Order: sequence, then structure tokens, then C-alpha cells
Amino acid sequence: MSFGRRGSSVRRVNRSGGWSTRCDFTARPLSTFSIVKTASSVRVYLDSSALLKRVLDEPERVAFEAALDRFVADGAVLMSSSLAWVEVSRSLRTRLDREGPRRIIELIDVALSGIQECPMTAQVVSIAQRLGPASLRSLDVIHLASASLLGAELVCAYDQRLLTAAEELGFRTASPGLVTTDS
Repeated sequence: MSFGRRGSSVRRVNRSGGWSTRCDFTARPLSTFSIVKTASSVRVYLDSSALLKRVLDEPERVAFEAALDRFVADGAVLMSSSLAWVEVSRSLRTRLDREGPRRIIELIDVALSGIQECPMTAQVVSIAQRLGPASLRSLDVIHLASASLLGAELVCAYDQRLLTAAEELGFRTASPGLVTTDS
């Protein structure tokens, strides 16, 4: 298995200047981003499936990193739940159990660098208890409750069930580099 390069393609977020994002969903794959300047910073929520793209050699990685680079260059705020810190850590430890502990810690740091953390507070739990649809898994609903509480405008993920629920809740969604086939 190949791993991502050392370091991160995401640098410290510049929160001045303000930006808004608009995603073009008229064509597949869902990887085209158009950034338009407005009065406030774009708030992009990244779930664990997206954050793992930063360090694992997967087909969507290049497009995902390019999208993150554009967001950062345009002053977007990148954020995720504390849940992602646990999920990313566990996933990397599970997938890379033959790697040394230092290498795994480095990859965890790369995956999460530059991301604003939203703690799992009582308010997140309260929102999560109320969100639908009923088919939504517990961890996904915590991600969406966090995105809602943070005022995210865009949810970036590669988990189709989470993306579908996010759209039903009114979020714009993206999976940069994901190629889908229409049946």
C-alpha cells in the first residue's frame, strides 16, 4: 500500500477576506468547484472518509488535494468533528498495523492538519438525536450535527449514505475525484 507524501497540502487557513463556494453538480464526477468571493468565509465540513484521502493512496486523492488547495487559497475554513480525530486514528491504525507507531502518528497528523476541530458537546448530541433520516448511522449523524452547528455550507465526504442525508438536510455536498456511474 502506498501512502501520502509527508507534510500536508493544506496550510493554515486565512480567515480574512471571506469567501463563499458554489459547486457545479450538473456534470459527473462531483469534483468541480467554483469559488466565488462574498462577505464571509466558506465553511467546509470534512468527514473522516475525506480526511483519509489526504494520506492514503486512493483514486480520488489528487482531485481531493487540489480541491483543498483551492479552498485554502481562497480563505475557506476547513472543519470536522472530534469524532474524525478518533475515526481517522483508528482507521489508520487498523489499515497500517505493520507500520511503525511513529509513521502512523505522522500520517494522523497530516490527515488532520489545518482542520478546525468541533468538540462533541452536549449541543452536538442534542442536534444528533433530532436529525433524520432514520436510516442514518450514529456516527454519520454526529458528523452532520457538527456540520449543522458549525454553519457548514459544504459537506465533503466519500460515504454515499452520509452524502445523501446531507443533501436531504440542505447541505451542498462534494466528493472531489469520485467517478460515479449512472445506471
